[in-house]
Amino acid sequence: MVPDIRTLFLLIAVLCVVQSVGMLVLWTLNRNIPGIGAWAASNVLNAFTMALLPLQGLVDNVVWSVLVPNLCALAAAICFYAGTGQFLGLTSWKRISVIATLVWIPPYLYYLFVEDSLVARIVLAAAILTFLNGITGFILMRGGREGLRFSTRFTGAFFVLFAGVMGWRLLGAFIEPAPQSFFDGSTTQWVTVLVVACFAYLRAFGTILMINQRQTLEISERHVAQLHAEAELTKARREAEEQRALRQRQALVRDLHDGIGGITANLAMLASLGREEEAAEVREEMMRHIQTMALEGNREVRSLMNTLENGELHWTDWLRDLRDYSQNIVQPMGIRLNWDSRGQSSQPVIGDPTAAISLTRAVKEAVHNLSRHSKATEASIDIEFQNDLLEILVADNGCGLPEAPSRGRGLKNMKRRAEELGGTLSVSADAGTRLRFSLPLPLKYPESGLAVA
Repeated sequence: MVPDIRTLFLLIAVLCVVQSVGMLVLWTLNRNIPGIGAWAASNVLNAFTMALLPLQGLVDNVVWSVLVPNLCALAAAICFYAGTGQFLGLTSWKRISVIATLVWIPPYLYYLFVEDSLVARIVLAAAILTFLNGITGFILMRGGREGLRFSTRFTGAFFVLFAGVMGWRLLGAFIEPAPQSFFDGSTTQWVTVLVVACFAYLRAFGTILMINQRQTLEISERHVAQLHAEAELTKARREAEEQRALRQRQALVRDLHDGIGGITANLAMLASLGREEEAAEVREEMMRHIQTMALEGNREVRSLMNTLENGELHWTDWLRDLRDYSQNIVQPMGIRLNWDSRGQSSQPVIGDPTAAISLTRAVKEAVHNLSRHSKATEASIDIEFQNDLLEILVADNGCGLPEAPSRGRGLKNMKRRAEELGGTLSVSADAGTRLRFSLPLPLKYPESGLAVA
């Protein structure tokens, strides 16, 4: 027993309802995909069309049996066309949709309410569906970026075929005798119904295929972007490491110059004084100081190498080395040193060797300048640890700073070192010279501008 066309339309309506539910689920889970909302709306409207069309001939209300299903069919075609334009990133669909709607609705209403003509309505319906589905298939087959071309051309081919069938249906309306009703059981109507059923299934299949390929492409693009980001991060890390290594090398060269350079300068000065001194006892004392300074230079090199090798330095060791160095520097110059250390750091270890070396060099430079240029008889070094601040005061009762700035780089180097460690150096010369270092704790040498995880 072969079912009639009206029954087949109801079966197609059930299929379209299932498809519309599936598309609504897809839209809920993949709202980020352009056009999927319009496609879901198209499926829902298409289900309404198939469910209402069988009412023709059974219900006298032409609004619900004729007008509403045809308007739903038009809206379904426009929504799918709009979703396709959004999916492909096109904007022309808006203008074409508006023009098609304005051109189609007035004559259709005329042949429905003014001059009732089934043939005219079939011609108008076939014409608008041919146009909208044809242009949808055209842009699908023509458009599509790399990675989506298979699914877009596959789906576009079905739309072009369906538009061809609708064009054939349009020609048949002029060639064949006028049908008595929409469900007259003619060959043309049967072919139309079967094509609509196949197209409803294949359109949903093609839509799902495009969505799936879009998701696959986006996953692939995200993977490529992630690999690129990881490569950029690796490059940034490598550049940061290179900059840090360069900065440490520069700091090491500078510290060797400031430390060993200061010691050798003192050795040269003591040797010069010893050569000019006639008293044997004084020369002996000078030689003893030269020996002490030479040992201090050796100790300086070993301390520097140990700090770099171990990667850390205890504050207690740092204070002891600074006190011994200061006494050995100022004592030969007849300067009495007063040493005072108060409080302690919350972290007993200076974990950053570059910061430890830079701080050592800054304070030793201050002591070295004091011994060479101050002409003082008394000096003091006061060190105070607070919660998050380290205060170091190096003062003397000497002649103070000269009015004309010196060409030497000692004071500039100390200020630069203090700023590099995130602190400040203040200088006053009212009565003697007072150098005050204010440095944040924990002591750390700043990283370069590139972030390293």
